[in-house]
Amino acid sequence: MAVFELGGALAPALPELAIGPWLPASPDLIAFDAGAGPPESVWRVDLARDDAAGRAALAGGARSVAQTHAVLDDVAQRFDRALAELAGLAPGDRGETPAPEPPGRIERALQCVGDLARGRARIETVVEGVLVARSITTLSGDTELWTAPQLTRAGAELHARSVAIALRTRHAWTRILVLVVRLAGRLVALGTTSVVTVVPLVWRFLRDVLHEVRAPSAA
Repeated sequence: MAVFELGGALAPALPELAIGPWLPASPDLIAFDAGAGPPESVWRVDLARDDAAGRAALAGGARSVAQTHAVLDDVAQRFDRALAELAGLAPGDRGETPAPEPPGRIERALQCVGDLARGRARIETVVEGVLVARSITTLSGDTELWTAPQLTRAGAELHARSVAIALRTRHAWTRILVLVVRLAGRLVALGTTSVVTVVPLVWRFLRDVLHEVRAPSAA
């Protein structure tokens, strides 16, 4: 069974949005680089020794990220439909007003998403607990590659797929940032509220939509 872990110095501040197959990393992976250089995310894929099982697990991870992107493709339309439905309800039928977010929480979450999407990233492929390859994407966009001695071609292909899944997930985070700005702008343009008020609303909407996607696979 494969394990997709997301950790590093950014992990403790990660928001609750669920993206692809990634799970919160164990504490040792979170703290490994704490205080050493610029903050980075650590994407670790731990595979079984069997290459066929590894390929199957990575294919499942890729499908999970692709599903997230498919949902993001439809978020703007879902948002517009939700606004239309809300506008058609009487004030007393619109449900309870959500509790306010703790001060600064959304701002910290968005900052973390930006760092996660654009910052330094370390992507590791582990087989049976042994590190076989590591790619580091720097702030400038350059990539550094380390491989274990005598890494097989099959092992190299598995790592390439691990990297592709991590980068595709980072792209999803970038899209989420863009959607937060775009959808918040739509609400502000309606003239009913301010940016300070609408950003938490948009954040909760995105969170709920992505939780719907994650729920079937988590069941």
